[in-house]
Amino acid sequence: MRLLRAQGVWRICVVISAGLVAASLLAAAPLHADPGVPPVINGIAEADQTIDPGATRRYKVDAVGVDKPATATFSGDGVTAEIIQYKNTWIRLFVTADPTAEGGWRDLTIVNPDGLSDTFPDAIFVDGAVPPPVGAVSGRVFGDGDGNGVEDGSDVGLAGVAVELVDADGGVQSTVTDAVGDYGFVGVVVGDATVTVAAPVGYTLSTG
Repeated sequence: MRLLRAQGVWRICVVISAGLVAASLLAAAPLHADPGVPPVINGIAEADQTIDPGATRRYKVDAVGVDKPATATFSGDGVTAEIIQYKNTWIRLFVTADPTAEGGWRDLTIVNPDGLSDTFPDAIFVDGAVPPPVGAVSGRVFGDGDGNGVEDGSDVGLAGVAVELVDADGGVQSTVTDAVGDYGFVGVVVGDATVTVAAPVGYTLSTG
């Protein structure tokens, strides 16, 4: 009797020779890469790599060395993936995009059970709203002794002063100056912004 394994299923074959029944167990050859060999992603097979927010879609991915149970993830938030089919030279992904997923290209990363991985840039495109570019705004509030709008001489920064920013999209951020009078805002939509400083008691505002 001989036991053969094909893709996870054991088959029993009986071999009779000279009146004897011989039994042997043959190990199945691995479907994919040898242990310690990372997966390699070669690209998305579909010509249309786009997915809409709120949609689900299957993608065939040309890849080798992907071993069960590998994981597949996309960069950014709002897009998830599950490997639903494994072959020697390709896998199939089931991809879900949240209704609020931001638009833009997403990189695909596959991680094998042994932790080895590969990343393919710009694997799919989420056809949603692309967020506006953002930047940062910073400055200092100081006591302007000579009123020339320039920090010089004995001018010192003022701590705890309230500062408010309104960006080009109407977004509002608030903060207070640190111990040396510095303040900063991040994630500010690129465009015209307005910064308002609440003058401390005993001070009036001057600008240079």
